[in-house]
Amino acid sequence: MKKILLSLLLAFSSVVVSAPSVVPIVEVQAATIKLNKKSVTLNKGKTTTLKVSGTKKKVKWTSSNKKIATVTSTGKVTAKKAGTAYISAKVNGKTLKCKVVVKNNNVTTNVYITRTGKKYHRKSKCGNSKYVSKVSLKYAKSHGYTACKKCY
Repeated sequence: MKKILLSLLLAFSSVVVSAPSVVPIVEVQAATIKLNKKSVTLNKGKTTTLKVSGTKKKVKWTSSNKKIATVTSTGKVTAKKAGTAYISAKVNGKTLKCKVVVKNNNVTTNVYITRTGKKYHRKSKCGNSKYVSKVSLKYAKSHGYTACKKCY
């Protein structure tokens, strides 16, 4: 019996009891993918460059209206004509958008008004009257003139 107890004692003493290892838990947050501009206003013919941060993946750029604004594969936006377009950047299954408002850079657009009418015209010979005056678009609008349906 002493031999059995001694062998059991030796067997249990050779078993090493170790404390469970502690592995620290580290929280890692994914980088937030962002577009550098949410909206931009450009004059016709001007450019700006949009950039995506938070990823190194390839970005696919598109324009909602290429007549208003175009975009290259590198995010360079070119204003084509007055209006509003949305530039989209698609990356990692996420779509980011920037509103692009294009304005005419011709501040003093001239129009033609007749003495008797209440319309303004793009061309001096659109109306039937021989008597036309060349005025700014701002003047015509502020004095209650409306656009001619034939030439606008």
